Amino acid sequence: MKLVKLIFIISILSSCFSAYSETVKTDRYTSIVPTPKEREVDPLSVNIKLAFPPTVKTVKDAVSFVLINSGWVLALDKSNDDALMITLDRPLPQVHRSLSLMPLRSVLQVLVGPYYIAVEDPLRRIYTFDLKDEYRGLITHE
Repeated sequence: MKLVKLIFIISILSSCFSAYSETVKTDRYTSIVPTPKEREVDPLSVNIKLAFPPTVKTVKDAVSFVLINSGWVLALDKSNDDALMITLDRPLPQVHRSLSLMPLRSVLQVLVGPYYIAVEDPLRRIYTFDLKDEYRGLITHE
């Protein structure tokens, strides 16, 4: 009797641990491995195509608009450097009012330009940019 109980407990434990590696049958001819998709794990990798509404006037408005449903936010103004603040306050270029299909992360880079390096804080889901070193001399402090 003890042997039967032991076998029963072992079978329950093995089924619990193997549930994550097994496939799940979804219908008669289809089975899947239940794992999250990349876009579910990394929302910034999702492909988007968008046209900004007329209310989006500045680069900052556009970046905020893109991040609104991603679960991420743009870093607060006080934590961004002067160069980024200048760029964010500029009007959104007409060519950027409608963007083709690309990853959300790429959209953000296109909006601020190639002069910045993206900085991601995945724990707090805060996104910002640092000016590349070769462009630091263009911004002078008064």
